[in-house]
Amino acid sequence: MMIYRRCNTCGNCPCTCGNGCGGNGFGGNGFGGCGCVNRGATGATGATGATGPQGPATITVGQTLTGEPGTAATVTSTGGENAVLTFTIPRGATGVTGATGATGPQGVQGIQGVQGPQGPQGAQGIAGPAGPTGATGATGATGATGATGPAGEASATGATGPTGATGATGATGATGATGETGPQGETGPQGETGPQGETGPQGETGPQGETGPQGETGPQGEQGATGVTPVITAAAETGEPDSQVTVVQTGTPEAPVLTFTIPRGVTGASAPQADAVANIADPAGASTEDVATTLNQLLTSLRAAGIIAPDAG
Repeated sequence: MMIYRRCNTCGNCPCTCGNGCGGNGFGGNGFGGCGCVNRGATGATGATGATGPQGPATITVGQTLTGEPGTAATVTSTGGENAVLTFTIPRGATGVTGATGATGPQGVQGIQGVQGPQGPQGAQGIAGPAGPTGATGATGATGATGATGPAGEASATGATGPTGATGATGATGATGATGETGPQGETGPQGETGPQGETGPQGETGPQGETGPQGETGPQGEQGATGVTPVITAAAETGEPDSQVTVVQTGTPEAPVLTFTIPRGVTGASAPQADAVANIADPAGASTEDVATTLNQLLTSLRAAGIIAPDAG
């Protein structure tokens, strides 16, 4: 019987490139550089074997979801006997906020505002007191004496004649010049303060002024660096019945490797399913309730080891 060997150049059998076998499976030397030779026809397919016994319930890892920072990791089982596990693992916390940026430069000073209008003139001040009366002017000159009357005839001395009439009064002399104003008199004493008047009624409250404009929002600080999300690798081992569930962490904080040791269930005397805690790594005879119990123990060990956050509830 002839057998095929693949061509060293094209990788096909028989050769199709023509370099090693000449394209016909034999080459120039009868076997070609690749050593291809013919083989016999493939024999008939054998009969299908009998169906094996029904296997136990299956456990399938479904989705792996990302939870909020600080929340507890959870495992949800669905699907009944053929359980599908959904893992929710919290992501890393957000990095700290970056420092506030430096204050910008001082803006340019605005232009000088327009000068306001001239205020009104103040009220007239109180007039000062009148100055003293000026000195009396000089007396005018005496008028001329009137003419003497004629002498009487010589005779015995007669009775004394009547006194002659008084001559006319001379004209009034011109008024003298006004004297200079006298010095300012001293200010009189301050009068006493009058009594305090009664307080007037309270005026009504004025209307509320309008709210000023909202100030501009300050600049947004730079966003802090994103926290590192760990990439977790999990491995499972089977422990002895009635032993404790353990978790051992190796690797780095960014890429931790978790090794779960889960005890094998104790074989029951007659029941097809074990009453002890189910073994996820070897789930023979495990029910959905057994799987949930084991996962709860697993989460408790993870929290005790400080690998995941404590349950917030």
